[in-house]
Amino acid sequence: RDDPIPAPWTVKGKARIQQLGLVMQYPPDKETKASEEPAKDATSSKGKKRKTSDNSEVSSGSKKARLSTSGYQLDSATKEAMAADKVNIKVWTVCEQAVLQGYQSFVSIVESEFSCICCHELLLDPVTTPCLHNVCRLCLKRSFNAQVFACPACRHDLGEKYNMPINDKLFSALKLIFPGYRGTAAK
Repeated sequence: RDDPIPAPWTVKGKARIQQLGLVMQYPPDKETKASEEPAKDATSSKGKKRKTSDNSEVSSGSKKARLSTSGYQLDSATKEAMAADKVNIKVWTVCEQAVLQGYQSFVSIVESEFSCICCHELLLDPVTTPCLHNVCRLCLKRSFNAQVFACPACRHDLGEKYNMPINDKLFSALKLIFPGYRGTAAK
């Protein structure tokens, strides 16, 4: 491994998983291992009485309660970068509410809120238009090359001479939240 983050199977890795509130995600069509085991028991105990204990429900409920109370804490640099982006303050407020649900939820909300309306990817060299929509600079250039001089989200006229400034404050906040995020801007 070439990254400084501890492997998930080590003691430090398991502590980090618990700190961030990470949970295993399975595709909707796959069952978890825990749900497969009772299915096997049910077929082998055909004709016998069921046990009345609901330990599996209690343990999963307590885990959810523990995760929601622990929450994920943003570091001060990320908070400062989010606060510095005054143009997108409403969007950052929505993202901050997801922090209490854990790291995965926070990152998921940030990714969905700051995805480009054209390419549906995380914003690459984000441009915040006067109508407060965020678009990739390359996508906006492509739109202008097609003689469409309007915001891709709301069709607000931007004018032919719009210079497409990169929102550096949003760019720096996204770099802190997504470690592999680079963009093409020389930073």
